[in-house]
Amino acid sequence: WSAVGVGEVVRVERRPQGHEYVCAILAENSHRPFEGEHGSVAVSVVPTERRIPKFRIGMRSERRRILENHLVRVRLWRWNADDAFPTGTLCGVIGAADDAHTRALAILHKHGLHTAPYPATIMRTLPVESTWGISEAEIQRRRDLRTSHVIF
Repeated sequence: WSAVGVGEVVRVERRPQGHEYVCAILAENSHRPFEGEHGSVAVSVVPTERRIPKFRIGMRSERRRILENHLVRVRLWRWNADDAFPTGTLCGVIGAADDAHTRALAILHKHGLHTAPYPATIMRTLPVESTWGISEAEIQRRRDLRTSHVIF
């Protein structure tokens, strides 16, 4: 037999530089002074991806109270060898964690789908909204799922 090992690469996973994670700021957070930032506290945020550990982010305590039970976007900043958890930076707020629209936006963000509105230059190329629609003959030809498969 050959001394050369035989194998198959199934998956190579590497997060792109600057990847943002969807995280939840929970109400029962420990607050301790954050290194180097006056008036900031270290807040634990829990990523929605189970494979990713908690992050610590720094923010003012009054902002933390406002953002409790919200979903936010956090970017990994550093993870020192002697730290139990990585340190991250708050990049943006998605919305209240118990809101269905926020959950939908979080799923889109997690999979890298952009939710920003289209630029005005693109919107101007579209036909007038009043001309959009499906003819009655086309509706009769199709199976209508508008009322039976509502998600939200």
